[in-house]
Amino acid sequence: MPGHPSPRQLECFLTVAEELNFRRAAERLNLSQPPLSRQIQALENLVGARLFDRSPRSVALTPAGAAMVAPARAALAMLEDAVDLARAAGGPAVRRLVVGLTRVVDPSVFPDLETLLTGTEDGAGTVCETYGPSRALIEQLQDRRLDLALVAEPPECPPDLVMAPLFDEPMMVAIAETRLPPSAAGRLTFADLGDLPLFWFRRMDNPVLYDTAEAVFAAAGYAPSRRPKPPHRAALLNKVAAGEGVAFVPLSLEAVRRRGVAYRRLPPEVEARFRLSVHLAHRSDEARPHVLHAVRTLRDQLRDARADAIAS
Repeated sequence: MPGHPSPRQLECFLTVAEELNFRRAAERLNLSQPPLSRQIQALENLVGARLFDRSPRSVALTPAGAAMVAPARAALAMLEDAVDLARAAGGPAVRRLVVGLTRVVDPSVFPDLETLLTGTEDGAGTVCETYGPSRALIEQLQDRRLDLALVAEPPECPPDLVMAPLFDEPMMVAIAETRLPPSAAGRLTFADLGDLPLFWFRRMDNPVLYDTAEAVFAAAGYAPSRRPKPPHRAALLNKVAAGEGVAFVPLSLEAVRRRGVAYRRLPPEVEARFRLSVHLAHRSDEARPHVLHAVRTLRDQLRDARADAIAS
């Protein structure tokens, strides 16, 4: 609700107020400290006052924070009462699944997520999908704004999450049709790309893929000039179609057609190394049956479906 704190912000505030220690509060909330600090900062911005005095050795409530404790507890208690009353009123339980999907691969590789809530013992279900960079989706999962997420492989798995590998997407070349070499009916080599600039992303956006790619480039002697990769796919393909440069994209993006853009696969020995790894992530303390059912279904469906698609 605009202008009002969220229940999660109040829960974070009260936990820190009780512990007066961000590390212990984060452990109670099953969060890492950075997301907890962001929740408190967002609440302070909303209130317009500092709620805690923080130093390297101590945390203390400010007068504004102390004044907020009792009303915050009352507000959360009223919300819990409202939920309990609604449940007691009867009717079938409605399960809600909030799923984060990486923007790196094409959405068509994912199955109809509404089917993930079928097959459990009771109630109807709704699925809410959100798209974003993998880094942001992982933070939202840790903040409990998502139930599960499909993300590009992170450098390391956060301790409060479980990450299961699903499939690898070979990277392919997106190039202007007017820039295709005369003999480019099949796969392209790095040498075929000539002196075309490369639209390239920042390492912080996907460190694993970035480091893998740079090692592949170095081994092949491929050293193109770099241009910043546009943040949106349509803008990237527009620039590729105009002949301003080339891009490397996952194989699934071949389904995204753009007039003037050609997609070509790389040699098999390059594809074997130059791949994007997609993982299914959920919280390690997850115990809700409908979420665990969705995790199992996604894992089984995607592993089989993508393996067949990529092999063909």
